[in-house]
Amino acid sequence: MVDALKGMIQKGRQTPLGLFKLDDELGKLFKTAVAQRFETHYMPNADQKEEIRMIAAGDGDGIRKVRSPITKQRIATFRQYRETRNVATKTIDQQESKLEKLSAYLAKEGKPLDFDAVSSWLDALKLASKTLTQYLLAGNVFWKWAMKHDIRWREDFKDKANPFENHELPQTRGKERADRQRKDFQTKEIAELHAAALAADHTTLADLILLGTYTGARIEELCQLRTEHVIKPDGIESFDIVDSKTAAGIRVVPIHPALTRIVKRLKKDSKDGYLIPSDSKNKYGIRSDALSKAFGRLKEAHGYGPQHVFHSIRKTVITQLVRAEVQGTLIAELVGHETGTVTFDVYSQGASTAQKLAAISKLPSLDA
Repeated sequence: MVDALKGMIQKGRQTPLGLFKLDDELGKLFKTAVAQRFETHYMPNADQKEEIRMIAAGDGDGIRKVRSPITKQRIATFRQYRETRNVATKTIDQQESKLEKLSAYLAKEGKPLDFDAVSSWLDALKLASKTLTQYLLAGNVFWKWAMKHDIRWREDFKDKANPFENHELPQTRGKERADRQRKDFQTKEIAELHAAALAADHTTLADLILLGTYTGARIEELCQLRTEHVIKPDGIESFDIVDSKTAAGIRVVPIHPALTRIVKRLKKDSKDGYLIPSDSKNKYGIRSDALSKAFGRLKEAHGYGPQHVFHSIRKTVITQLVRAEVQGTLIAELVGHETGTVTFDVYSQGASTAQKLAAISKLPSLDA
């Protein structure tokens, strides 16, 4: 080793500016050796390795800057934990994205993770209160997980308050809130959109509009219906909705008389077992993605803005059932909402299939 070093020095002396170059090379070798020594001796995790290399490389700005405790390694471990708890992939992805944005903000601004930093971050986002609530939720879930499962985090923040709690978000005034709410369609407007879909030779979209009009179901619930989900409880042909965003959404909805022939055709023509054909390639397995966008283009072409979406048809159905004097608890049962009462949500077995058919049949025909 000594002989090798002497040789390098001798060679450096024989080259213009050689000793200066040799000094740089020796410095780099030393830094690399120090970093390797730490990595092999202490077995640091991925985040600690990055920090060691940054220090060894002499990154002064990186050393001085406050590093975000919401590291890539922690986010990855958090993700693995939630996947084992069967949390929806879409939810995991969305919350992970929010945590990455917060982490980037803390690193850029050189701020510690505390209430003031989170408050400043929320202000910088300039988003609606409803959206900001989702950002706080992501932070809250992560904080509680870290305090329970990450030993170092628990030690670093043992005397700290949860920085994602007790934030006062901007209040939306009545008119502004009303302007943002989705609006329902009039029956004649749905009929016009259905006719437009047929005129554009988009039969699948036209069928989907009718299914929504006579069930009040969510678009993805309809797109997940398979031929075997057309069942006959008590001899009454019905949709068995087994895939929904909520527990209350798992329900049986009698098929409206106006849908009888359409459902028969959809069952006969099905090539993959689904009533509604879809070639959507959504990574979360959402079959309605392309059809939802197609409906968006259709309604925009007919002058409807962002307040009118496919979900607006669901609002129309509920309004029509109310005006047809259908009992509120029965409406909730048909569209998959909780009533908010223990009596009906926990103890009651619900209405009979015949009662539900009588109620759904009160929805007026689009031809009326």
